[in-house]
Amino acid sequence: MCPPLPAAVSPTTAPHECARAPTQVENDDFDINVYKRSLEGKEAASGRTADYRWTEGGTEVTLWVPLPTGVRSKDVRCKFTTRELDFQIGDDEAGDGGGDGGGGAEGGAAAPATRFGGKLKGPVMIDDCYWVIDEDAEFGRAVQVVLAKKGEFTRWAGALVGEVETR
Repeated sequence: MCPPLPAAVSPTTAPHECARAPTQVENDDFDINVYKRSLEGKEAASGRTADYRWTEGGTEVTLWVPLPTGVRSKDVRCKFTTRELDFQIGDDEAGDGGGDGGGGAEGGAAAPATRFGGKLKGPVMIDDCYWVIDEDAEFGRAVQVVLAKKGEFTRWAGALVGEVETR
């Protein structure tokens, strides 16, 4: 914002730097939409942790979490807040509490629980975040968690603050 004009100078007698016409851009078609389209469907970054692998695009970060055999959607819990994620597959309590009583496949041992969460590397739009069970080329059956970035085209380079990448 410009400071007020000195009393000796009036806007009608001397042009002020703020009174100049806005600078015209020769190509006003080049904007964030062009950049968006150039990244659409492409990964900006990717990585993996012990629990999941992630990919990052301009508008979202996607996590792929392997789904053990016999686990159903009712066994998945995923809670989003603007700055945090809490994700769990199965029951992390030892013993036989919960489930359908089936005991799982061979040997009756339930699959170990997968649990991770914490502060996200950026804010998300909660209403646009979701998870689905889908097929993944690497993991087979997996939970796909989509985190819709609040600041589109900001670089997160991961999902959770302090996550340890593996190769």
